[in-house]
Amino acid sequence: MKISNAYCPNYNNFLYAPSNRTNFTGLTKPMQKQVFIDPKVYQNYFIPFSVNSGKNIAGELPEEFIEVFKKTSSTDEIKLKINTLLNTFSAAANVLSEAEIKGKRIAGNFCVKDFMDKDTGILHTPGQAYYFSEDFYGVNSLTVEEIKPFLNSASKILTCGFKETGLISDKGTINVSYSGYGSYGNVYNIEFLDNNGSKIFHDKTLKVYKNPDIEKEMAREFAKRIVDYYKTLSFEEYLAPLIRQYYNDKIRSYPDLSFDEAKSLFIQKFRNLYKKYYDEAKSVSVDEFVEKYYTMDKSIPYHGLFAEANRAIFLKHKFPDIKNSNYVEPFFFDLKNGFALFETSDTELSKPKFELPLDEAGLKNQDLLLNEDNIVFDRVVDYGGIVPVDESKMYYP
Repeated sequence: MKISNAYCPNYNNFLYAPSNRTNFTGLTKPMQKQVFIDPKVYQNYFIPFSVNSGKNIAGELPEEFIEVFKKTSSTDEIKLKINTLLNTFSAAANVLSEAEIKGKRIAGNFCVKDFMDKDTGILHTPGQAYYFSEDFYGVNSLTVEEIKPFLNSASKILTCGFKETGLISDKGTINVSYSGYGSYGNVYNIEFLDNNGSKIFHDKTLKVYKNPDIEKEMAREFAKRIVDYYKTLSFEEYLAPLIRQYYNDKIRSYPDLSFDEAKSLFIQKFRNLYKKYYDEAKSVSVDEFVEKYYTMDKSIPYHGLFAEANRAIFLKHKFPDIKNSNYVEPFFFDLKNGFALFETSDTELSKPKFELPLDEAGLKNQDLLLNEDNIVFDRVVDYGGIVPVDESKMYYP
């Protein structure tokens, strides 16, 4: 089973790599017990354990797959097939991660001044620039033709792995397509087809989490753009968007106010304050800017691979019928290779039978207030942003 593809040269070695992952030991049980908030848990326990122990899977394979194995294989064969399938998903996810590296560029339409804070006049920090910059780099910056080889390679890898384990026939195929992106990951849809083009299993969603090293590298690039922009900016140019915003705010209460009058008022009231900001910005270095303002890691306890794995595994354990709720069913997270498998929310699924009672677990989803896109066909598709209802009762190990 050879795959000649530039994006996955070591596929066969990866597929048959030895592994102790078949019993899903490791972090599944501690994640089932509680929701962790302390970032030290991720940095000092979860991450080192998942990288070094070889037990990097939290969760379980879809029951659809396991049922096929039970009907066609012995117990020993099932273990081998589970291992092969997990390695197959890891290989496919690693290929798709390469697409993020391919898109590691700032698009030509990026404009530094678009990131100026309208209240302070200070440009967004590198971390904030990263957060607001999904339209400017990453997988979504790739053209259809640029991303196609990665999707084709992932499709071939999954097709071979599923044939090897007997989940699809020799003439069956698996198609991987790009669904979209979030602040912390890129989302792909997986379609399982027989030789007639009919679906064998319900579609699954593969979420490949963004590489933090790329985030840091891009944050530094944004910082450089910001610092360089300030060095060429005159004080009058610096004030222009602030004055425009000031005028737009004032005109609502004073409809007869002219722009020149607003400009004069603004300069009279705020010149000294913004001159200080301006002088500081003109003198800061890239290293100083990154050190002072890089803040993305503060969200680690609530978002990203480990936080979402923790919440999804905890909630599925507490509410075993989660697949019938208004949350998509999570299956497993590979905490070393940085991806997760979920059910796909679409019109083929039955309507949710109940709303997941997060309050019974002492939790709430604050992310839904800010991002309605996290609900697809009546189901929540993202487990980030779930926090304790009472912050004084945080969950710690």
